[in-house]
Amino acid sequence: MKVTKHYQFKPLLTLFCLVGFVILCLLGRWQIHRYQFKKRLLATYSHNHDRAAVPIGKALRQFHQLAFLHVKLTGHYDNTHTMLLAHRPHGERTGYQVVTPFWGAGFTRPFLINRGWVPAPRKYGQLPVVPAVTGTVELKGSIKLPEYVFTLGKNILPPIHWPLVMQKVDLKQLASLLHARPWPFTLRLDPKAGSGFVRDWIVTTVTPSRHLSYAVQWFLMALGLVWIYLKLSFVERRSPADVA
Repeated sequence: MKVTKHYQFKPLLTLFCLVGFVILCLLGRWQIHRYQFKKRLLATYSHNHDRAAVPIGKALRQFHQLAFLHVKLTGHYDNTHTMLLAHRPHGERTGYQVVTPFWGAGFTRPFLINRGWVPAPRKYGQLPVVPAVTGTVELKGSIKLPEYVFTLGKNILPPIHWPLVMQKVDLKQLASLLHARPWPFTLRLDPKAGSGFVRDWIVTTVTPSRHLSYAVQWFLMALGLVWIYLKLSFVERRSPADVA
């Protein structure tokens, strides 16, 4: 008997592998996009990080690339509308980042100032006490453009009262609550500035090289799925041996 392998179409296996192959390729492609975005982000950070602080009005008028640009402005805090960004770890502790609206002199829209990280109280259900900053102050900080942040459930966590506890800065939600449209970025307070908390600012938690390695893994898994499909689709058939 002669043993040969022949392709046999299996509808369910083909559908399963085709869907899986497409999903794995899309995940790999998404990681490539993240790799390219992070490279541009780090390049912008390197370009703007060492610049001297410029007045915020000049920055908004003259600079095309605002990310990580050092700026300075004068005005006062809106202490009654402080917000707490939840689930922000620092070292081995969890806590919040404190964001307070700031009315700059000569501006009709508030700036959102990220004043840094504070630890969560030990007692469950309690919120950290954020001291008010009164009077006219001058701030220095760097511009942080918004990025996509995945959240589960509602962004603003109940109960809804000030200080507002939320998972991310949502400009549309805040415009409704503040009755004013904030500028579409946050200002990370300079580490040496007053009226702030722990400010060990990081550029990104996932490096471009890690995104690239993730992409390679997804594409390899897609190729592995193709191999499995071919392995399962070829079946052995036995036929009489040729007679000499």
